[in-house]
Amino acid sequence: MSKFQDDLQYSHEQAQAEYWQVAYQNYFNDPDVKQEMVLPMGGNADSGIDKFVNLSNGMRFSVDEKVHRKSEKYAPNTSIFLEYRTLWNNGYETAGWCRDPFKAATVDFVSYYKEELGVVYMLPVYEIYFLINEFETSGREFAKSVATRNDVGERYYFTYNYLLPAERLFDMLNHRRQAMTTTTPSGV
Repeated sequence: MSKFQDDLQYSHEQAQAEYWQVAYQNYFNDPDVKQEMVLPMGGNADSGIDKFVNLSNGMRFSVDEKVHRKSEKYAPNTSIFLEYRTLWNNGYETAGWCRDPFKAATVDFVSYYKEELGVVYMLPVYEIYFLINEFETSGREFAKSVATRNDVGERYYFTYNYLLPAERLFDMLNHRRQAMTTTTPSGV
């Protein structure tokens, strides 16, 4: 089993951990949050959605849950990986979750649990997609890029990720939101 497959399996094993419920209750300010598991169908059939989070007011959000395991090799930190590209050794390439317009349209949040910190970051996929697009369109560098090789039997692929502290990402998102509200014509 590859490290990625091992990490994915671990994430699936954590699907009913109590920290998800606490995080969703706190984030949505709703003590009556209900989680609805999505059965993995394989391929792109489930769109990467792990759960639906149902609020007591009837609102419903789709989430892709990711667990970043504690590592003895690295000091605890708030850095998160935003996967923007996957490239297989045969040349097949796909957009990662933060650059995939389909994912941005179907998944509301990536819930990113940092095991060593005991923190869940709620990452708004749609907003991150457009934030990165704005940086790329203007020719500005978004964040440090790192690549990881993942072996799958005789084959392998690389995932390319933007790596940045969560605080920096949230600052960037807040700045974008403020810019959007100040540039919106009045009366709209």
